[in-house]
Amino acid sequence: MNDDKIKRGIMYACKRYIDAHFREPLDLRFLANRFAYSYSVFRKDFKDVCKYTPHQYICMRRIQFAAQHLREGHSVTEAAEYAGFETLAGFYKAFKKYYGITPKEFYASRGMALMTPPTPVEREDFFLVGYVLEPVEDMKEEERGAYWIVRSCPDLPYEEYARIGGGADMAAIWAEGADGGHYLMGPPVDEVRYVPAGMEAQPIPGGRFLEFPVPFTKDIFILYENVRVTWYYARYQWLPGSHWEEDTARHAFEYYGVGYTSILIPVRERET
Repeated sequence: MNDDKIKRGIMYACKRYIDAHFREPLDLRFLANRFAYSYSVFRKDFKDVCKYTPHQYICMRRIQFAAQHLREGHSVTEAAEYAGFETLAGFYKAFKKYYGITPKEFYASRGMALMTPPTPVEREDFFLVGYVLEPVEDMKEEERGAYWIVRSCPDLPYEEYARIGGGADMAAIWAEGADGGHYLMGPPVDEVRYVPAGMEAQPIPGGRFLEFPVPFTKDIFILYENVRVTWYYARYQWLPGSHWEEDTARHAFEYYGVGYTSILIPVRERET
């Protein structure tokens, strides 16, 4: 096993430890020592693998946890306390930086203040040639959005990518399988010309979709949560009160264009 694989394995183990303990006081030097790292190398390697610093990741997990409690109707004070924030002022500051609105505004709208209603669109059939990313153990549904960000797709030489025939846009789906399902992230193409090792081609049937815009950001740290929140809004807040229902025979997918991100859910008119 090469050094890069060892580093990734250790950092993913550290991330899983944070996932299990983020509500507790977590000292970064303690984490470094726990995984036999010096403090400076630990911070660098964690960011290299996970795309954000350990402090950012802990804060993100706390805010996500608090946001879920706000959606469920818990008070701002309760959400901050449940998520492990030491002060209400610190929670307000971190939450607004992350979401762009205060916890009180988020609570009042159950998160819908962030969202833009969807547009019905017709999409042609296409193929997704994606990296295969396996889910972590005991993965929750709310952790499935933008999964490529937390797992990091491997680098693909330009010559290999060019042979696939895709452009700058990317798409991502959860593909079902005998293994229980896995995540695919890669370029959408009209036809399958080439599938590199470690990737898989998946047909995506076209038809009627609802396209939900994801709030725009250039910050990948915030993009991760925006995609997750949009999935929640689409499936559990917007669709249930509409005349549409999800067509589960087709794939819903994330679409990453140049300067925008969308979630597309296949739909049919709800039977009355």
